[in-house]
Amino acid sequence: MTPTMPTTPVMPEKNLMALLKLVHCPFLGPKTISLLENYFFDLEEIFSASFNQLKLSGLRVDLIEKFIVWRKKINEAKIIEKLATEKIKFISWHNNRYPSLLKQISHPPAVLFYKGNLDKFFLTKNYVALAIVGARQNTIYAEKVLNYLLPDLIKNNIHIVSGLALGVDALAHKITLQNNGLTIAVLGFGLSRKCFYPPANYYLAQQILENDGLIFSEFTPQEPARKQNFPRRNRLLSGLAQGVLIIEAQNKSGSLITANFALEQGREVLAVPGNIFSNSSMGTNKLIQNGAWPVLETTDILNIFSLPNLANNKTKKIKERTSYQPNNELEKIIYELIKNADLLAESLSVDNLIMKTKLDSAKINSTLTILELNGAIQNENGFLKLLS
Repeated sequence: MTPTMPTTPVMPEKNLMALLKLVHCPFLGPKTISLLENYFFDLEEIFSASFNQLKLSGLRVDLIEKFIVWRKKINEAKIIEKLATEKIKFISWHNNRYPSLLKQISHPPAVLFYKGNLDKFFLTKNYVALAIVGARQNTIYAEKVLNYLLPDLIKNNIHIVSGLALGVDALAHKITLQNNGLTIAVLGFGLSRKCFYPPANYYLAQQILENDGLIFSEFTPQEPARKQNFPRRNRLLSGLAQGVLIIEAQNKSGSLITANFALEQGREVLAVPGNIFSNSSMGTNKLIQNGAWPVLETTDILNIFSLPNLANNKTKKIKERTSYQPNNELEKIIYELIKNADLLAESLSVDNLIMKTKLDSAKINSTLTILELNGAIQNENGFLKLLS
């Protein structure tokens, strides 16, 4: 779609503060701010303009009355002080360092608040990014898929964009960092520490910054996490990337909202197929049925973006683990159940194992101990993971 951007000449630097104040107005969005910029070359005039002048600019009458009351309270010094205290940087849509991909979307944010190294991403040549979204309550399957796809994507210099939410988002960031990749987190709340949501991912946010990553928000620093903010966040997720990959999604999912934004923005929509009987895969399978690119391996993504594979090795295939040889029938039964669960990317707990085999719990636990000592499995908080 054609971007909605002001048509005025290059904005003087003095107007930057006026724009920063405007985005703090809770009832003025990017579309309205663009409208005001097209009328007022000197944005500071907006804060002293008469009712009739504001009306001539195209601002709705109900908004004019609210704005005149609001502008008396805004304090520029306090805004700057809060940004400095929280070490939050900002950039306007007039700056040439503003992400060019975002300028292509409908009504991009007038100001982006961020932490991290902006120039590491958008001023580099051949910037390619993939947004990854999925279920907040992901299955083991999603984790296996990400561990399978991301290493070679990172070797091919693809940046990973996600929303730092629980589940697939957090996994995408973590696995990217584990593979020394660059990642961008887009938030649905302000960058102030007290607004961070979910609190469990705050440490992950710090890891992203410590590893040359970037954290973005279009929301002012003190804006809390509200339900209505996340669809706005989702349009930036897709806007910052050339394509969106959905790992897991139910029929009604925020991930599907991101996929719709991607379509509107002319981005590629990709999805990983899943078990047709799993609720977690209903949304992704439906996307593929409706024309999304199915992704089975890294080369599928590289081909969609018309990129050569820079990794020395060809995209790896999933290997069957057959190295461990059980020593007796009981070991074989237990090992095969754990192995089958691993192949299906299903979680298997010790309790599940006891129920499936209907064997004595003491015998099962002692056999699991032997398998773990032999390096065949790992018991992680009661859930069994195949190692060899």
